[in-house]
Amino acid sequence: MFYYKLFVALLVIANGSTKPTANQPDRCCFPKRFSSKIFVTSQTRLPDGAISTSFFEYEQARDVENGLFATRGPTVSDPNHGYSPFWYLSDYKNNVRYTIFPGTNACVKEIITYQHEDCILESVSYANSSMYNDNGKEVLADTWISDKFGIISYQKISRDSCITLESGINFETIGQTSTSVTKDFLEDIVDPKIFTVPPECQ
Repeated sequence: MFYYKLFVALLVIANGSTKPTANQPDRCCFPKRFSSKIFVTSQTRLPDGAISTSFFEYEQARDVENGLFATRGPTVSDPNHGYSPFWYLSDYKNNVRYTIFPGTNACVKEIITYQHEDCILESVSYANSSMYNDNGKEVLADTWISDKFGIISYQKISRDSCITLESGINFETIGQTSTSVTKDFLEDIVDPKIFTVPPECQ
């Protein structure tokens, strides 16, 4: 299914439909404070041509006022594929990013020189709009596509609230794709501890 979606995206690009149009939607800005879960499905093309599929879920949170963004998981994972626990915490006000390895007391601290995306970038192209089933609710979603260095990615973003409902990326050179679906979105911080820098990072 995901390969099919990316193929459609390729056709859109090939047909020139991603050029700006008079009726394309505005490039909205994302919610400034939220928590959600992200369900990721990955597909890899094996040397024999077979497709290996795996999945996992993680939680993420963002607090723009305090310059914080964090991801942590997995909360659910494919039993046939080993996914190690992870926790990434970015502090954009102080330009640092922590990579925390739960259960090991290990932490890597690094300087970051970029900022988290606040709005839909000018570098991506509008493809189309369609109704999207968001946890049983039909919402209008706009699809935006990026094609850089042979890597094609897309985002489906809700028109009314600027929430990323679904995104995907295709690494053609290594035969790998992944799609991410947003679940349990809430404009609040469910677990404030996700932003707490642990002692091993001090």
